[in-house]
Amino acid sequence: MSNVDNKDLLAAINKAMEGVNFDNVDPEASGFSELPDGYFLTSVKKAEFGFSKKGALQVAMQFKIEENGVELTLDKYNNVVQKELKGTKGRIIFKYYNYETEDKILKFANDMAKFEDENGDQLIDADAFKSGAEILLDSLELLVQSGSRVYVKNDVNKNDDGTTSTWANLVSWKTAEKLGLAV
Repeated sequence: MSNVDNKDLLAAINKAMEGVNFDNVDPEASGFSELPDGYFLTSVKKAEFGFSKKGALQVAMQFKIEENGVELTLDKYNNVVQKELKGTKGRIIFKYYNYETEDKILKFANDMAKFEDENGDQLIDADAFKSGAEILLDSLELLVQSGSRVYVKNDVNKNDDGTTSTWANLVSWKTAEKLGLAV
């Protein structure tokens, strides 16, 4: 980089930082706002088996939010009211499934059964699990390649110590329709 380019770059950086208050820089900050409570139409961007940092077998999934999410509340007449959650489109939801106990494997299988084609048929049914690892891996790859969609319900709970816990749960199309979500 030439000195002229370097001077231009330094000037641009300094201009960008003018007026920024760095007094509250926090090494624990995540750099992005937490995803709020709500329902989010997502597509599968990643679905793969691997091992956690502790060596546990798991499935790591990433879901890209395809349109702004919605918060569902009740009005004074108990009618469901949808409020758009602006700025959520394009965000990524990470979900990990532990694959070490029967209950946790069945939780994963139940969630995978929520993926349907345009005719309402399951994309990954019990047979994919019964057929073994190769078929299951191929089925997960199909979800990614086809950009399969599913609603994710994001729940944020405040803990007694002031921290929050966030849970991302997949929603069946049948439930999404009952809730009045776009299907």
